Amino acid sequence: MNKEEFLALYKRQQSSGLTIKDFCNNESYLVSCFHYWKKKYGLSHSYSKHAEPIGDSFISLNINAIPTSSCGDRHVIIDFHPAERPTSTS
Repeated sequence: MNKEEFLALYKRQQSSGLTIKDFCNNESYLVSCFHYWKKKYGLSHSYSKHAEPIGDSFISLNINAIPTSSCGDRHVIIDFHPAERPTSTS
């Protein structure tokens, strides 16, 4: 498949509103091939690319494990308090 052919397929998928899986099922196209061509032509976003943090990159969390049974099962609660996050003065 050349780049123009895949770009046409990719645009159809994007405009369809379907997930890649559903689109490929409808088109009788392998999902793995779709992802291969998408990556080959630079249309995939790497999960390792992150935006630069703004200000302090750490946040305060409260983590509480609460026993829920005599078997030792625990229910974990994680609280994030955005109002407590330091603000940047730059």
